[in-house]
Amino acid sequence: MSQFNVRLAKPLTQTEFSELDRFLSSDLTSEHTMMVDTLDGFLTAIALGPIDIPVPQWLPRVWGPEDKDTPRFRNAEQADRILALIVRQLNGIMRTLQLDLENYSPIVDVVEHEGEDYDDAEMWAFGFMAGINLARTAWQPVFEQPDVLESLKPVFLLSAKNLTDEQKQLVATPQQRAALAAELPAAVAVLYNFWQPFRKAEAPAPMRAAPKAGRNDPCPCGSGNKFKKCCGAD
Repeated sequence: MSQFNVRLAKPLTQTEFSELDRFLSSDLTSEHTMMVDTLDGFLTAIALGPIDIPVPQWLPRVWGPEDKDTPRFRNAEQADRILALIVRQLNGIMRTLQLDLENYSPIVDVVEHEGEDYDDAEMWAFGFMAGINLARTAWQPVFEQPDVLESLKPVFLLSAKNLTDEQKQLVATPQQRAALAAELPAAVAVLYNFWQPFRKAEAPAPMRAAPKAGRNDPCPCGSGNKFKKCCGAD
């Protein structure tokens, strides 16, 4: 493993995680950029899914659905830094799933209701579904296995916009949404174990970020444009 890969394999410290959180919610990003809970769900789906997805294929979705959502990085160094933090977060999730699955815990929001705090995983679930949709065809075997598909029920209930009246009754209160959030670690374990036979031939290696970008190099955000015409534009 190269020195660059070793660096990207290191888990984020709390300080680095806070740095990433501040950037994602800063004025340098668009209103469509994923926050850390959405990003965690998104990266978890990528980490446990049936195929390896290259960074340039999934990274633009972090910023938003359109090219204009690409962050206004101050310089190439900041772009490299943020990309490295995101890739390290993905590699950290992969490592937890591979080595400590029973202690996996999603990053979710906390809401206050009548003086009590409740976990709310709506945005985590939204991110997870976005990760599935990156490789929807490859995920098809899950949708053909009713017992495995059942594990996606809390994700669906928390993220879907067009629920039936009956389904809406299952997410009507903070207590109900918190109970669904508590089911997510078990759901992730079921899905991870389901996909293992598909990935046994070659275990996913830690993802590599793009090389540092010069002014005329491809932008690290994955847009396909030169850095000077994209995130490095004045």
